[in-house]
Amino acid sequence: WSAEEISEGGERVSHLHKDWAFYGHLSIYDFATQFCKDAYVLDVGSGAGYGTPCLADAGAHYVIGIDSNEKAVAFSKYHFKRPNLEFQEMSAEKMHDLPPRHFDFIYTSNTLEHVADIPGFLRIAWSLLKPTGALLVAVPPITDERLQYLNIINPHCLNVWSPRQWYSVLDRFFSDITPYLHGVEKIGAFLRPEHMTTGSTLTEKSFVFAPATVDDMYSVFTVTAIFVARGPRTESALPSKNYQLEFVDESFTRPHGYIDPEIRKRLGKYFEEAEETSMRKLLRSAITMLHTRRSLAMLIETARFVSKKLSIR
Repeated sequence: WSAEEISEGGERVSHLHKDWAFYGHLSIYDFATQFCKDAYVLDVGSGAGYGTPCLADAGAHYVIGIDSNEKAVAFSKYHFKRPNLEFQEMSAEKMHDLPPRHFDFIYTSNTLEHVADIPGFLRIAWSLLKPTGALLVAVPPITDERLQYLNIINPHCLNVWSPRQWYSVLDRFFSDITPYLHGVEKIGAFLRPEHMTTGSTLTEKSFVFAPATVDDMYSVFTVTAIFVARGPRTESALPSKNYQLEFVDESFTRPHGYIDPEIRKRLGKYFEEAEETSMRKLLRSAITMLHTRRSLAMLIETARFVSKKLSIR
């Protein structure tokens, strides 16, 4: 497989293309190694498999990486072999065949935003964890309208949830939840343009983590919203199996790719800016192409057409 083939249009990072996104994702695995010593570990949504060996190499007794994508699992098995590591094709909502109360640590990063039934997943994760176990959840930090828009335009993002929403649902299943801020070189620091260049010195060690509160995620920039949940609640305290998900703010879950008209209206300025930028790029491309072909009449006609489209937006 090439880096392009395994990435599936940018939805999956891999060790074949070690850019800033790769190291950002890998840094969360590096942070999670502290929970792996002598542990039975489950990596839910192991993707291209690059991070799961980090958990195995951190002294884990045994690690299972699961992913719903057949190609990703085959890729992982081919590239990453350890005596205490295996990969299985399995979705996050179909983990019933794994042994109950078996895992000391369950890790899932940049996966649960794609899972339609989060309460269902958490119920299974709860059943797989030992009473002393921990669950690490890493998801996009949707803390304002711009970030909400950026997640909405990704058709694969089903759960457009804020940190408060993630905390609220985790709290139904676990009594001890610690949020963590995720920064570049220091807490609150953004990824910068130099981090995204070919010659970047960025590595997984360039990222830092700090325990925080949910409210901190709204006032301090964080690359990822990370929660470490411990203390599984008693079975009698869990929400019922027909529990209806409650939203504490403007978070929502949607069908794949669907954009509610009312939400599009509320976030209209972001859609308009993106569409205008796209139209201007189209105009520049058309001018370049037609100029290259030396067709002045076509150039003028195309410019008038695209300009008219821009003026009526």
